[in-house]
Amino acid sequence: MSANKFALNIGLFLDSTGSTNESIDAMHKIGVSVCAGTVDLHKTKIARDHKTNIKEYFQQNKKEVPMLTWLSTGHHMTTYHTQHVNLNDRIELLTVHSYDSAI
Repeated sequence: MSANKFALNIGLFLDSTGSTNESIDAMHKIGVSVCAGTVDLHKTKIARDHKTNIKEYFQQNKKEVPMLTWLSTGHHMTTYHTQHVNLNDRIELLTVHSYDSAI
């Protein structure tokens, strides 16, 4: 890691811990960190690139969403009404308990 990158990481760390801009600038004056303005510019760049990366990710990994409204179409309603239901094939209600011996 280069010295500039190290100083930037120190500045970002100080900013993330809630340090004031004056304290970051004080660390810059002794040569440990970058100035607070550089930290703010880098955070802005990260935020802008993050939006772009998220948008690109979803464009590349877009899945086809099935059309969920097809059940309300006329074709489905016609199919539903033309199918004949045989009442003789229905399943009778079955009980798993035997009540004959309980009385």
